[in-house]
Amino acid sequence: LVFEHAPGAQRLDHYLAERGDRLTVDTRLDLLRQVAEALRFAHGKRLYHRALGPQSILVHGIGSGALHLRLMNWQTASRNVGDSASPYTVHHTTGTQHVEDYVEDPGMIYLAPETTRADPAHGPSLDVFSLGCIAYQLFSGQPPAESVLDLAEKL
Repeated sequence: LVFEHAPGAQRLDHYLAERGDRLTVDTRLDLLRQVAEALRFAHGKRLYHRALGPQSILVHGIGSGALHLRLMNWQTASRNVGDSASPYTVHHTTGTQHVEDYVEDPGMIYLAPETTRADPAHGPSLDVFSLGCIAYQLFSGQPPAESVLDLAEKL
């Protein structure tokens, strides 16, 4: 996936660190809705990110009052190809089998534990788990866990 570079864009994790405490509930809901809608569109095309976290989301329109998000780092994505009605005709393609190798350490706490099993069939549920972690951070102001071990303990 290629999109135009926007010099004023900022990763969501950096944006939240700088401005997160000043976001209204409506803005937080809008940001979460944008991520969910992007995932819904991708999932409708049977494309699954599998490594979604604030480090993979760009915030555009900073300073304009109209924030919009773009998902990036799709090199971890997988795609189901074929007729989903028959298990014999569905094929999985993936950018990488080892998703965790393409995620920065702070981003690991947004990944579902089953991510390391490298099964492309887990794609939709992995993205939903990550969306929940992003929602937690948007509304609490804190990451969902301090470390991967802390996440495992919480789960």
